[in-house]
Amino acid sequence: MLHVLPVHHMTGVGIKLFPILVTGGCIEFRSGAFDEKWMWERWKEAGFNGRRRLTFFSGVPTIYMRMRRHYQRNLVKLPPPGLEKYIAKARQF
Repeated sequence: MLHVLPVHHMTGVGIKLFPILVTGGCIEFRSGAFDEKWMWERWKEAGFNGRRRLTFFSGVPTIYMRMRRHYQRNLVKLPPPGLEKYIAKARQF
C-alpha cells in the first residue's frame, strides 16, 4: 500500500494504516507535501517493477482532484501509447 496522507489524519490511521499492518501488509510512506506528478509516476512504475507493485491506494477528495487536474493538464497531451501506460497503471487498484 502507498501511504501519502499524514499518519495523524483519521483516514490515514483508521482506514489505511492499522488494517494493513494488522493483516501483515507492506506500507510504503511518502514524506513531504503531496505531489501529483510524483504520484502518477509512482503508479506507473508499480506496473512495471514487480518489487514495487502497489495493490491498495486511497486518498481524500483533494488528492483525487489534484490527480485529475494533472491528468487533464499534462498526461492527456501524451501520444496514445504513453497515455495508455498511465491509465493502465491507475487501473491496478
